[in-house]
Amino acid sequence: MRKSKYRLNTVLEVRERERDEATALLAGRLAELETARIELERMLQLLANAEEDYQKAALEFNSVISNGAKTATILNHKRFAEDEKRKVTDLKHEADIHAQTVKSAEEKVRIAKKDLEESSRSMSVIEKHKKSWEKSEVRRETKDEQKLLDEFSRALHQRDKDI
Repeated sequence: MRKSKYRLNTVLEVRERERDEATALLAGRLAELETARIELERMLQLLANAEEDYQKAALEFNSVISNGAKTATILNHKRFAEDEKRKVTDLKHEADIHAQTVKSAEEKVRIAKKDLEESSRSMSVIEKHKKSWEKSEVRRETKDEQKLLDEFSRALHQRDKDI
């Protein structure tokens, strides 16, 4: 008796490949998200340090003014405080950009998870169909074997009767 081949095996293999690709994509997206979060944390730390430096420079500038220092010294402290303020502004802008990168990475992770769920669901449908098909094949083979045994028994019984 020949063994039947599952007709949707190619579909099953394609769905497995899709699921594996979706899993790999999700892993990549999660790694990107983690990298973006680490970079954002680093940027926020730099921003906090720059804000602290600016506060110190502003306090020192105010101190120099109140002590009545020379104009050149006051101008140097003013330029230094302005430079620190510019650093803070630039870092805030970069931190905003990194925050958008994190949001984008989170959205990509959400989409990758959705794709993985969809491909897994599709895969499970085909696997369930294959199991059902295998059960029906076993029942059909058992029925065919029983039919052959019945015919064999009937032939033996008929032969014994004829003798």
